[in-house]
Amino acid sequence: MTDNEFKVHSYGITELAMLYCPELTANGALKRFRRWIDINPVLHKQLGFSQGKHRARSFTPFEVKLIVEILGEPEVVLPT
Repeated sequence: MTDNEFKVHSYGITELAMLYCPELTANGALKRFRRWIDINPVLHKQLGFSQGKHRARSFTPFEVKLIVEILGEPEVVLPT
């Protein structure tokens, strides 16, 4: 595994959103990321958004794995 490969572990919601949308501000990335979750019924339900259960500020490794399975891996760009 190289340093530029995505690693599944706990991520803050904004942190993960920024990995998927690095060209946006943190707020913009979060809004876009939440919109992607909202329009995907499987992801929306599995993450507990449909029942209002997902109030946490982070995703567990299990949730991150689910997100990656559905949305694909984000491009990881590490500083050089």
